[in-house]
Amino acid sequence: MARSTSCCFASSCGRRSAGRHIKPLIGPDTAVIPLQNGIDAAERLIPILGPTRLMGGVAQISASIVAPGLIQQVGTFMRMIFGELDGKRSKRAEDFLALACKPVLMRP
Repeated sequence: MARSTSCCFASSCGRRSAGRHIKPLIGPDTAVIPLQNGIDAAERLIPILGPTRLMGGVAQISASIVAPGLIQQVGTFMRMIFGELDGKRSKRAEDFLALACKPVLMRP
Protein backbone atom coordinates (compact mmCIF):
# COMPACT_ATOMS: atom_id res chain seq x y z
CA MET A 1 0.00 0.00 0.00
CA ALA A 2 1.38 3.40 -0.97
CA ARG A 3 1.89 5.95 1.75
CA SER A 4 1.85 9.69 1.29
CA THR A 5 3.73 12.33 3.18
CA SER A 6 2.61 15.92 3.56
CA CYS A 7 3.68 18.94 5.58
CA CYS A 8 1.41 21.50 7.15
CA PHE A 9 2.79 24.49 9.02
CA ALA A 10 0.81 26.33 11.68
CA SER A 11 1.53 28.18 14.88
CA SER A 12 0.43 26.67 18.16
CA CYS A 13 -2.43 29.18 18.16
CA GLY A 14 -3.59 27.89 14.77
CA ARG A 15 -3.21 24.17 15.42
CA ARG A 16 -6.93 23.45 15.97
CA SER A 17 -7.89 25.30 12.80
CA ALA A 18 -5.10 23.56 10.87
CA GLY A 19 -6.26 20.20 12.26
CA ARG A 20 -9.80 20.82 11.01
CA HIS A 21 -8.53 21.88 7.59
CA ILE A 22 -6.20 18.91 7.05
CA LYS A 23 -8.61 16.28 8.43
CA PRO A 24 -10.20 15.58 5.01
CA LEU A 25 -6.72 15.04 3.53
CA ILE A 26 -5.65 12.43 6.07
CA GLY A 27 -5.76 8.87 4.79
CA PRO A 28 -5.80 5.65 6.80
CA ASP A 29 -1.98 5.42 6.74
CA THR A 30 -1.24 9.10 7.28
CA ALA A 31 0.59 10.22 10.40
CA VAL A 32 0.46 13.80 11.65
CA ILE A 33 3.53 14.86 13.63
CA PRO A 34 3.08 18.27 15.25
CA LEU A 35 6.47 19.94 15.79
CA GLN A 36 5.41 22.89 17.91
CA ASN A 37 6.32 24.64 21.10
CA GLY A 38 4.71 23.08 24.13
CA ILE A 39 4.35 19.56 25.38
CA ASP A 40 0.73 18.93 24.48
CA ALA A 41 0.49 19.64 20.73
CA ALA A 42 -0.40 16.04 19.81
CA GLU A 43 -2.83 15.69 22.71
CA ARG A 44 -4.70 18.83 21.66
CA LEU A 45 -5.15 17.42 18.15
CA ILE A 46 -6.46 14.01 19.28
CA PRO A 47 -10.09 15.24 19.63
CA ILE A 48 -9.94 16.57 16.05
CA LEU A 49 -7.93 13.91 14.21
CA GLY A 50 -8.15 10.84 16.45
CA PRO A 51 -5.35 9.14 18.39
CA THR A 52 -4.29 6.74 15.62
CA ARG A 53 -3.46 9.60 13.23
CA LEU A 54 -0.95 11.33 15.50
CA MET A 55 2.66 10.83 16.43
CA GLY A 56 4.63 12.93 18.87
CA GLY A 57 7.61 15.00 17.84
CA VAL A 58 9.95 17.87 18.54
CA ALA A 59 12.34 19.78 16.27
CA GLN A 60 15.44 21.29 17.82
CA ILE A 61 17.54 23.91 16.02
CA SER A 62 19.66 26.93 16.87
CA ALA A 63 17.65 29.87 15.58
CA SER A 64 16.79 33.52 16.05
CA ILE A 65 13.60 35.44 15.39
CA VAL A 66 14.65 37.89 12.67
CA ALA A 67 11.21 39.49 12.27
CA PRO A 68 7.63 38.52 13.12
CA GLY A 69 7.02 35.20 11.39
CA LEU A 70 10.64 34.94 10.15
CA ILE A 71 13.00 32.49 11.84
CA GLN A 72 16.64 32.20 10.78
CA GLN A 73 18.81 29.20 11.60
CA VAL A 74 22.01 30.49 13.22
CA GLY A 75 23.92 27.32 13.96
CA THR A 76 24.52 23.81 12.72
CA PHE A 77 22.62 22.00 15.49
CA MET A 78 19.61 20.22 13.99
CA ARG A 79 17.65 17.33 15.45
CA MET A 80 14.14 15.98 15.08
CA ILE A 81 12.76 13.43 17.51
CA PHE A 82 9.47 11.68 16.75
CA GLY A 83 7.59 8.49 17.48
CA GLU A 84 4.30 6.84 18.28
CA LEU A 85 2.45 8.25 21.26
CA ASP A 86 2.47 4.83 22.95
CA GLY A 87 6.28 4.60 22.63
CA LYS A 88 6.20 1.52 20.38
CA ARG A 89 8.07 1.09 17.09
CA SER A 90 5.95 1.24 13.97
CA LYS A 91 6.29 0.85 10.22
CA ARG A 92 5.08 4.38 9.58
CA ALA A 93 7.70 5.84 11.96
CA GLU A 94 10.42 3.82 10.26
CA ASP A 95 9.12 4.94 6.84
CA PHE A 96 9.21 8.57 7.95
CA LEU A 97 12.74 8.13 9.33
CA ALA A 98 13.89 6.72 5.98
CA LEU A 99 12.29 9.68 4.19
CA ALA A 100 13.77 12.20 6.64
CA CYS A 101 17.27 10.78 6.15
CA LYS A 102 17.26 11.31 2.38
CA PRO A 103 19.47 14.15 1.16
CA VAL A 104 17.55 17.27 0.18
CA LEU A 105 18.42 20.47 -1.61
CA MET A 106 18.24 23.42 0.79
CA ARG A 107 17.62 26.82 -0.76
CA PRO A 108 17.89 30.15 1.05
